Amino acid sequence: MKLFGKDKKDVLSTSQLNDLGYKLFISGDNLGALKCYDESLSISPSGATFVSKAQVLSRMKKYKESIDACDKAIELESGDVTALVEKARALAELGKQNESIDTYDLALEMEPRNVQTLTAKASTLKSMGRHKEAKDCNDLAYGMDQNFFLEMAIASAQHGIGDVQDAVYWLDRFIDNNPESVIAYLNKALAVEGLGNKEEGLNLLDSALALGTNNKDLFINRNYTITLDQSQLRELDSGNISFDQILSRKSLDFQIHFHKGRIFNELGRYEEAINSFDFATEVDPSLAEAYYNKGVAYGHLQRFDAALFCFDKVLEILSKHVDAQKNKGYCLLRLNRPEEALQIFDRILETDTNDVYAIVNKAIALNDTGKHRESIKWYNKALEIEPTAIDILNNKARALYAIGKYHEVLKCYDKALEIDPNEIFILMNKSQVFYNLGQYQESINNIERALAINPDNPKLLEIKKKIQESLK
Repeated sequence: MKLFGKDKKDVLSTSQLNDLGYKLFISGDNLGALKCYDESLSISPSGATFVSKAQVLSRMKKYKESIDACDKAIELESGDVTALVEKARALAELGKQNESIDTYDLALEMEPRNVQTLTAKASTLKSMGRHKEAKDCNDLAYGMDQNFFLEMAIASAQHGIGDVQDAVYWLDRFIDNNPESVIAYLNKALAVEGLGNKEEGLNLLDSALALGTNNKDLFINRNYTITLDQSQLRELDSGNISFDQILSRKSLDFQIHFHKGRIFNELGRYEEAINSFDFATEVDPSLAEAYYNKGVAYGHLQRFDAALFCFDKVLEILSKHVDAQKNKGYCLLRLNRPEEALQIFDRILETDTNDVYAIVNKAIALNDTGKHRESIKWYNKALEIEPTAIDILNNKARALYAIGKYHEVLKCYDKALEIDPNEIFILMNKSQVFYNLGQYQESINNIERALAINPDNPKLLEIKKKIQESLK
């Protein structure tokens, strides 16, 4: 069926067009949504459709056109609060804050208890530096609907929508009134972590765990597949708890342990991270990201067999998880299984021929299987995409050395040192090549350059002593 066909059988109703426009809008297809709303308006103009069109235009940053659409909605329905609020937002974006405030006030005359309008007005007042009036607006709205502010704070904490510092403020307010709210503690932890306070985030997650999952906190994420154990089935049969409450408890437990593990990973506390992810996967064994992050922790601990097991678990759940594929390939390389790693990176490159990580690691796998010349071709391909990548130049030098191309090896190192003259490991490798070639003075010259950068490096001092003995 054509979307906008001319045949009678192909023509969609205004309701169908509006529904399709909304689906396209939430999927990010602004032009498609706009086309749907324009077609609907050509059939039967309505205030609601003009407002929907205005929302699309605002997202496209076409604020003047958005205001025009809002005005048409208001002409059709003079009491359309949604149109007034959308117009006020667009006016604020154009820098017309005073007109924006006046428009919000018109909307609030019609619906004085509209929490969303009050908070939107507060946001504009705050941008104008009118902080006391903004606070008064928000306080009024908060007194009407605390849960709205909780949802707003959760969106900010979990998805970075809005001001995270504001989210912390409202979560604190909510906790003052609801001191046993696990959800509030969990999301405050995420918010303060987002502001860089990781240790405080961990403490708040521990507070959430200490509270236990409060049955009043029905925080149910339907994306989770929950398997109930026998004790939970008995609890459900007893009638003392609902299925939704069990879902709520399990999903919150999962999130708290998952986020603890993630923060421990970022702090380099990998053993504690693994313990947290173990708890998370006990709560829900189907969550790929818990296994993925656990694998990352094992990788940092150089426990590549355990990491490989985790990445395999991820791929059982999500077979196209590219990062899990990449990490699996890396683990196979570290476990001296280059042939298997090569298969992994070839599969990734079938989907994305310019994936530099896959290209470089394919080159490493080829080099490890003795296919040095083929390996060099793949390093060259990687350098076409990232010509200043020092690690790639270093690995290419390794492959060139294996086939006796010592002059080209030194050219790779010289190119790397042009990019960054202070790369000590490149100077060390260049020194080693000269040493292996019996050119001891050149070897010690490069070590001296490295020591000028880091004079107390024990490894460099040891190498210098070894070369000096060879010079005797």
